[in-house]
Amino acid sequence: IYMDLERPIMYAMLKEIERRLGSEKFPLIPISYFSSPDDMVVYSEFPCVLKVSHAHAGMGKVLLQNYEQFRDLKTVLALEGQYSTAEPYIPTEYGIRVQKVGDIYRVYRKAHTGSGWKSQFGGADLQDLSLIHISEPTRQA
Repeated sequence: IYMDLERPIMYAMLKEIERRLGSEKFPLIPISYFSSPDDMVVYSEFPCVLKVSHAHAGMGKVLLQNYEQFRDLKTVLALEGQYSTAEPYIPTEYGIRVQKVGDIYRVYRKAHTGSGWKSQFGGADLQDLSLIHISEPTRQA
């Protein structure tokens, strides 16, 4: 999957995989897309994380607790006119990262060691996880 910094493109590709495999085998967190701040009229699932444009590594993310904060942030985003996405906030203890270089796959468990809700700030502990090899004839995608 390419263009993984552009959330709308990445999500559309992931939705296609979900349609093919089914949501039980490939569940996705629901994401709302707003092409501009003018589109940010309704959102009802709080707390949520609002991500602005293609920012990554914790940048451009805001944790919103209610609709008033959502509406307030909309007025700030109107200055730039960037797209944004909103998704439910899910507290986590760790994340899983998959890395592919050529034909080699590596999997890491990323445990947040800092304070705050963003795992990119304050430190993280990366642990190598073993990867189970699946032979080509049994692989499904």
